[in-house]
Amino acid sequence: SVLEALALAEGFVPGSASDKAKIFRPMPGSERAEITVNIKEIYNGKTKDPTLEPQDILFVPGSYAKKTFRMTLDRAVQITTGLAIYGRPY
Repeated sequence: SVLEALALAEGFVPGSASDKAKIFRPMPGSERAEITVNIKEIYNGKTKDPTLEPQDILFVPGSYAKKTFRMTLDRAVQITTGLAIYGRPY
C-alpha cells in the first residue's frame, strides 16, 4: 500500500507536496497510467489506502512554496543569530 511504501522510505522529505502524489503504473500496450493520490486524505482516513502493484512508482513532488518558506525562515534565523552575536548580519 501507499502508507507501507512511505513507512519503508521513512516518511516524506521536508517540503513535499503530499496532496499531489502520483502512482505511475505500467499498462500493457501503453506508456504508464497516472493515478493521483492525496496522501493527506489517506492519513486522515478520508480516502482508502491504494494497493501498489509490482513495478508501480510512487512519486511525491516537492512543493515550491514550502521550500521557499523554509529557506526564508532559515535565512531569518541566521540573520537574527548574527545580529545577536556580532551586532551585524552575515
